[in-house]
Amino acid sequence: MMRDSPQENNSNPSNIREPESNREAISKDGLQLLQKIIQDPKLTQDRRKAILSETLVRVNKRIGTPLVVAALNNLIQVVELIIKYDLVDLEQTCSIDFEDGTRAEGVTALWAAALSNHLDIVKLLVLNGADPNHLTSSNSSPLRTACFRGWKDVVLCLLNYGADVNIVNSQGSSCLMAAAYNGHRDIVTVLINRGAHLNFKDKKGNTALHYAAERGHLQVVKILIKLDAQVLLNNEGLSPLKLACNGCQDEVMKFFVLRPQITRYEIIEALELLGATYANHPEKCNINKAYKLLWTAMQHRYKDPDGDVLHKFVRPPVRAYGYRFECQTPEELAKIQDNPYAIHMEGLIVRERLLRTKNVSVPVHIRYRGACYADKGKFEDALELWKYAARLDQRNSINIFDQLFRIGKLMAQMIKQEQQVTFVHIEELFAMLLSDVEKISGEMENNKGNSKRAESRDRKNNSPTKEEIQKMLEQTQLITLIFLAVMLELELSRKEQRRCMKHIRRFIHFERELCQGRNTLLHLAVSKDTFRKDKELSSVIKLPSVEMTRVLIDAGGDANAKNQKGSTPLHVIASFTKEDPDSKRTSTSSAQIEIIEDLLMAGANKYAENKESLTPADYAQLEQIKTLISKFSSDPFAEGY
Repeated sequence: MMRDSPQENNSNPSNIREPESNREAISKDGLQLLQKIIQDPKLTQDRRKAILSETLVRVNKRIGTPLVVAALNNLIQVVELIIKYDLVDLEQTCSIDFEDGTRAEGVTALWAAALSNHLDIVKLLVLNGADPNHLTSSNSSPLRTACFRGWKDVVLCLLNYGADVNIVNSQGSSCLMAAAYNGHRDIVTVLINRGAHLNFKDKKGNTALHYAAERGHLQVVKILIKLDAQVLLNNEGLSPLKLACNGCQDEVMKFFVLRPQITRYEIIEALELLGATYANHPEKCNINKAYKLLWTAMQHRYKDPDGDVLHKFVRPPVRAYGYRFECQTPEELAKIQDNPYAIHMEGLIVRERLLRTKNVSVPVHIRYRGACYADKGKFEDALELWKYAARLDQRNSINIFDQLFRIGKLMAQMIKQEQQVTFVHIEELFAMLLSDVEKISGEMENNKGNSKRAESRDRKNNSPTKEEIQKMLEQTQLITLIFLAVMLELELSRKEQRRCMKHIRRFIHFERELCQGRNTLLHLAVSKDTFRKDKELSSVIKLPSVEMTRVLIDAGGDANAKNQKGSTPLHVIASFTKEDPDSKRTSTSSAQIEIIEDLLMAGANKYAENKESLTPADYAQLEQIKTLISKFSSDPFAEGY
C-alpha cells in the first residue's frame, strides 16, 4: 500500500495517526476500513474525501485509488459505500499497471469496471452520474475497452447511458474497429445499429473491415460487407483483401475473390501475396502451399496466352536475394518447384513488389528467413538478408540497433568458425550505425533547453525519451566494439584500415558529444565485464584487448574521460585481476601491463581521482600494477624508461 500525501503535511498530527492505521488495514478489508473512516467522529467530510483521494491501495497485485481498484476487482460493496457517503469524485483517475508490463493512465472507476466486465458496478456508476465518455490519457473510453474485450452487456449498458459510439482513441481507432479486430460480431452489429461509422479510418488509414480481414474474422467481414462497408485502401495502398493475404487468412481471401466486383488483376495479386507470405511466414511457413498458390496465380496471368497476358513489373535484382529475378512465365516457375531456396527467395521478391518496401512486415519475413539460415549455419546468406532488412527498416525510420547487435554477434560467430567476413560487410554496417547515431545526436540537440517541454514533445510524437536515448547510445558502443573486434580479425589493406579508422573516429566524435560522464569505448575495451554476460560474444571477443585499446587511442579516444563513478579507463584496467588456474591466486597479464603503458603514454593522468577520491594506483589490487603506475614518467630520459 502506497500513498501520496501533499495535503497531510498541513494537517493536525492527531488526524494523521488514525488514517495511517487505516491505510495499513485496507489491503485486508477495504469495507471495514471505509466503515471506520465513515464512523470516525474526529474526521470531517472533507478529511474523509482527502484520505480516499490521496491513498493508493493494493488488491490482487493491482495498485490504485480505492474506488478504481474496487471497480477493477468487483468489490461492489466498497463502491456502494463510497457512493452512498459521497466520499470520492466518481471521475477520479489513477494509473493501473498490468501483468503484461503495460500501463493505463488516467483510468476512472467506470473504465476499470468496463475493462473487467463488472456489469453491476458499471450500472451503479452510470446511475450515479459517472461520465461514460471520460477518456484515459490515451483517449480510450469505457465503451471502447468493453468493445475490445467483447463484453456485450457492458457495451449495451454504456450505450444506453449515453456513451459516444464514434469516439476514437489517440491512434484514431474507433469502438467498431476494436470489436472487429477481435472478432466480436454481436458487438459489431450492435455498434452499427447504434450509428457507428462503417468506413471511418484510423491514423493508418485502416477501417474496421481492414482489421477484421487481417485477423481472419470471416463472419465479421461478411457482416460489414452486407451492411455496405466500402472496400477502401489504407495509407500504404493496401485493401482489406491484401491485409488478409498478408496474414495468411485463406478463408477471408476466398470470400473476397469470389465477389462479383473483384477484378482478374486483384485475384492474381491476392494469390501471389498469399503464396509469397506462406513462403517465409514466421509462424505459418508452408513451402508447398506457397508454390501451389504462386502457380495458380501464374495460370491466371497466362489464362489466354495468345491474348491478354498480365505481365509482372520486373524489379531490379537484390544481392540479399541471391541476385534472383522474379519468375515471369509458367516455365520459369516450374523450374524452381523442387528448389526450396528459390521458392523462399521468390516469396521475398513477390512480397516486396506487392507490399513495397515501406511496409513494416516486409523486413519481418526477410529477418525470419535469415534466422533460418543462421540456424543451419548458412551465415553468409543470413548476413546478407539481415543487412538488407535493417537497411529497409532504417529507410522507414525504425530503430535498427537491436538488428545491428544481432548482426555483430553473427559475424563474431563467423569469425569463430573461420567463415569469411569481408571489409565490405564492416563498412556497410558502420555506415548504417553512424547514420542512426547522427539521428540520436539530433534528438539530443532537440532535448536541450526546457526538459519538461522536451519530455512532453517526446510523449506526443512517440520520440525516444532521454533515458531511452541513453540506452541506445550504450547499445551503439557495444555494437561498435563488436565491429571493431571483427575488423581486427580481417587482413585489411592500408586503404581499408584508413577507411575503418575514419568510421571509428566519427563514432568517437559523437561519443565525446553524447556520452559525457559515462563509459566510453576505451572504458569498455579495457573492462573484462563488457561482454561477460553474453557467452557467445565473450567466447570470441577477449577483453581487455590491447589491439582495441591501441586502435581507439589512435582514433582519438580520450584516455582521461570519466564515467559515472568518475573513473578513467586507467582506473578500470588497474583493477583488473587474472586468476591463475594452477595456484588459484590473482596475477597480472601481459595485456594488462601493455594497456596500462599505452594509456599512460597516451596521456592518462595517473593522479586522477574518481568520486571516491581514489587514483588508479589505489584501485590496483596487485603490487606490480601499483608500482608500474606510480613509477611511470612520460620523460623518455627518466630512470627505467
